[in-house]
Amino acid sequence: MAVDSTIVKSNVTIPAQVVQVIAFADSGWISASNTINNAIVINHSLGAIPTFVSVMFSPDKVVAYSCTRMWSQKNDANPVTIELTSTTITLNLVRSVPLFGAWKAMEPDGVWTHWNTGYFRVCATK
Repeated sequence: MAVDSTIVKSNVTIPAQVVQVIAFADSGWISASNTINNAIVINHSLGAIPTFVSVMFSPDKVVAYSCTRMWSQKNDANPVTIELTSTTITLNLVRSVPLFGAWKAMEPDGVWTHWNTGYFRVCATK
């Protein structure tokens, strides 16, 4: 599945009074599931491999979690691999592995919650 990102450009004045153009790409929320091996391909027009990338997961678009490398008692989590090129960002998902798992430390004795469906969002700059 290929998705186009939204590009926002802004002029930013840095202390040395040099104006720099910063390009920003935002995929918006993209529906995903772990029922099959899948690649979510996000097209961008940053013109270079992104320098900073933030990948978020949300089960419902109300609460979001940052997709940093995580630890799970049973499984790792998706995306298994995030591939960056000068034109695309690809989230590679493997079937049967949860899209995300969250440890809820505030629950009595702690609780793991895993999701097999939900949404990913990618923001990137160059």
